[in-house]
Amino acid sequence: MQRLAYTSFGATDRPDQILMELLDYSLASSADTTLDGADYYRSAYRRFRETIRTGLTADVRDGREPATMDPVRGAKQLLALHDGLRLQSLLTAHTDVVDEFDRAATRMRRGWSEQYEQPTYWDVPIAPGTQPPEPEGAGRSCADQVGTAR
Repeated sequence: MQRLAYTSFGATDRPDQILMELLDYSLASSADTTLDGADYYRSAYRRFRETIRTGLTADVRDGREPATMDPVRGAKQLLALHDGLRLQSLLTAHTDVVDEFDRAATRMRRGWSEQYEQPTYWDVPIAPGTQPPEPEGAGRSCADQVGTAR
């Protein structure tokens, strides 16, 4: 993946702040299924993710990416990186989204070259006969939780 590949995500060296805010509004609107157009935004985002997955599949097939990389997970990882950097650029001054994406994606690609092994450091021992506590807000939508958070 070359530095130019980031432009397929809609970024340029100097992102247009208004366009970035419009994109973020669109993503936020898609989260509220009661809003008109939410389905459109969701389907557009899924198509975008599918386009990235298709490209990564071709890259694996043609030897540009390692066979150990799962294109479905790779697309999710690249989009998570992209979305997070876009949010940072809205909230912090002087974020060079293209440079940050290039650096992080380069490191991510190195990891794709290795066989994935589930780490054990996330495992939390649970005493026999007990259930783990239910996460706060479990079973409630984000919209429900926003109305109760103060």
